[in-house]
This record gives sequence, structure tokens and C-alpha cells, in this order.
Amino acid sequence: MSKTGAPVPIWQVAESLGLELKGGGSGQGRTSFNVRCPFCHKFKLNINNEKDAWKCPPCGLGGGELALYMMCAWGRRLNDWNKEDMRRAADEIRAHAGIQQLSNRPTVPKVHINPIAPDERLDAVYSYLLDLDCFKLLDKHRDNLLERGLTEVAIRRNAYRSVPSDLRWVEQNPLFREYHDRHWDQIRRKTPELKYSSPREIVFGLLVGAALCEAGFDLKGIPGAYKFDGRWCFRLFSGIVIRTRNRIGQTVMLQVRRDRGQTRYMSISTDGLQDGTKARNRFHFPIVQGDIGPYGTACLIEGALKTDMSEELYPGDPMAFVGQVGTNNMKTLPPLFDDLKSAGIKQVRNGLDMDKLTNPNVRKASRETAALVRASGLEYCVMCWDAPSARSRGRAFKQLCVVHNITPPASTGNPFVDLALIAECLEEHGVRHSVMIDSTGKKIKDYWPAETKGLDDYLNHRCVGV
Repeated sequence: MSKTGAPVPIWQVAESLGLELKGGGSGQGRTSFNVRCPFCHKFKLNINNEKDAWKCPPCGLGGGELALYMMCAWGRRLNDWNKEDMRRAADEIRAHAGIQQLSNRPTVPKVHINPIAPDERLDAVYSYLLDLDCFKLLDKHRDNLLERGLTEVAIRRNAYRSVPSDLRWVEQNPLFREYHDRHWDQIRRKTPELKYSSPREIVFGLLVGAALCEAGFDLKGIPGAYKFDGRWCFRLFSGIVIRTRNRIGQTVMLQVRRDRGQTRYMSISTDGLQDGTKARNRFHFPIVQGDIGPYGTACLIEGALKTDMSEELYPGDPMAFVGQVGTNNMKTLPPLFDDLKSAGIKQVRNGLDMDKLTNPNVRKASRETAALVRASGLEYCVMCWDAPSARSRGRAFKQLCVVHNITPPASTGNPFVDLALIAECLEEHGVRHSVMIDSTGKKIKDYWPAETKGLDDYLNHRCVGV
């Protein structure tokens, strides 16, 4: 029996609940996998077979098999059950799984995960990697960056690269033929996490790994590197490669804006793969800024690419832009604010996307960020833009108040503050305001117009005169 007392593996509990697995297939035999969370409806609910545990960061929920079952099947909160509930849940799980007693739990092979390397090594490996000819920026990706408002000079300065999607040439390499003769499926079966990686992608990664090793690099501790069949391999996804740089300009993390897939931005990580390394979310500092102290003000933006674009397009008083990867990750913020303060920054501005007014999760994260900024002894303010959209949404939300017989908050005279207050009022009364259900039952979120949602979107939207 597991540590949490459930009679079956957690992957089996997830399947009995009908939780949709990202990419399809089964969670059996995997170290961990993501499913669509039944509460926030994102593919963010991670299930770890080794730990018999689950966690959904956006919801702030987690636990073991029994907690997963009781939350999803009964709608019970984690602090709202007792030992009798646990016994009942275990019986129901057995019934759903069609077993009368404890089944033999499949053993999940443990893999060795390396601790992350220091910034100097990360920068050396990633810089050499992206200078390889196979990662030259493709024309379609250059055009995409130009459409977003970046100039040719900025594109060269930020050193964006491409991971190609056309890997047909890989089939001509002797390594591809070697694995083809050894039967791909049998080899990949040992590594369930690579189930959806094509043979071309794996051999491409092996060739990249070999090039790095031949150049003398030690790939232990480098997110993206792992061992496949005893050989160093590099895992990448087709799309635009975006560098995350630390305050002194070193490349310490890679993201790919993917050409396809539901998850648009993917951090390069090999957590769960043999000799792999889990990526650590880092804050991005555009290379053009240099020393940030003289700016006096720092502006938080979502993601490295949006930060580069905001820095390029912003026409106001000079300020330092800082890219935040993962707006719900509060633990990394206090060290950042202490670092900014020591560098000479006196004020932090919240330049996160405008759904911070209407999305309850982002609004909560913004409030927590404000408290952490002030606790660090820094000034805090919120940046807002596109007042016409705020007024338009405010009027629509007031109409919802009328329909549901709700008294809206009194106007403050500020359209952005008014919108946030009305959104919160509707939520307190259980009224949905920015999420619609289509004919297929899929949730469509519309917290803010896409063309002005981010500061970079708004600045580019205004520059092109749309």
C-alpha cells in the first residue's frame, strides 16, 4: 500500500477519474505526467508516480491519491475529511479499479537527476550550443519577431535562434540507421517520457550532445541534456529559442516559443530523464540594459521575449525591465527584490499582462507581489494601459451586475481600479464574467483583448496604428 493509504497507484486513480492526460496515452510507467486540472482546467496538475503525489500550482492544491480522489469525485477540500472518509475513498477506488485487494504496483524505474550547474557553465554550454549552424534563425521566425515590433538590430543583439522542424536530413546519418536496425520502439519503451518524441528528434538531440561533448563540455547539470541509451542527448522543441540572461548578461536558461502544441512557451528541462537536470525559473534582464542601478525603477514583465520587446518599444522614462517566468512563483521574488535594492533600484512597477485586473489568480499573485515588494523596502506601483478597453469591460460587467441584481462598487474615477473592483464583486457573488463555454463544452477565457494584453502587445499595437 502507498504512503497515503490508497490501494492502487496514483496514475490508476487519475485514469479512473477520467482526468485528461496531456498528449494522451496512459500515465502508467512514467515518472510524472500532467493532466487537465478539473478546477482551473489547465494542464498544470502534475502527478508524480514515484512520490504517489499530485500538485496543481495555479490552484495551490496537492496531496496524495486519496486527496485526489476525494477532491475530484466528492468535491471535498483537503481539510474537510476524516479517517472514515479515507476508508470510504479507498473502498471506492478499489471498486472503480475492479480489484478486491491490493494489486501489485508496477515499479517506476528511478532515474538519476543532476543538480543544476553554476551560471558560468550554463552560459558556456548554451552559448556554444546556439552558435552551431543547425540553430541558425529561420526566416519564418525572423519575420515573426519583426511583426512583434523588434528591429533587425534587436534581433541580432538578443541572439534569437531556431530549432528546425524539418529534420529529414537526420535520416541520412549512420546513427539514425543504427537505431532503426535496433528497433526504436523497444529502446524508447525504457524511457516513457520520450514516447512522443520522434526518432528524428532523438537522433538530432544525440548529434547535438555529441558535438558538445567533442567540444569538451561536461553536460552534467545542464537542463536540456540527458542520457539516452548511454549517450548524451539534448532535448529541444521546434520553434524560436529565447535566452534568459542573468544580471551580468550570462545565458542561464532557454525557452522555446513552440511552432505547435497547446503549451506555447516551453522551458528546456530534462527533469525525469536519466542524468537529466530540472530547469530553474530565472529572471531575465535584457542584455542592452547593462548596469540597472542608474535607472532607479524596475518593471516586471511576463517572460523573456515580452521583456525584450517591452524594453525595445517603451517610449517613456528609462527604466530597467525584468522578465518573470511563472507569475505564481512567489518564493523567488524576495531574493530578486533584495538584489534590485542592492543594485540601486528604488521602485518596482507591476507591468504584468492586463488580465491582472480581471483574472482572479493573476490578481491574487499581483497582491502578493505588492506585499513582497513593500516588505523589501521598495516602492510599488501598478502599470495599466488601454483605458478604452477597461471602460468597455467595466460597462459590460456593470450590466452583469444589473442582470444578477448585484449592487456594483461605487466608481473611483479610475477605469482600471473600477474594473478590478467590479470583477471581484462578481466573483464574490459567483458570477462568471470572463470565461465562456462553447458548444463542445470547452472553456474559452477572455480576460483582456489579445492585441493589448501585454505591454509589448499594446506598444506594438499603437506603433503600427491598428
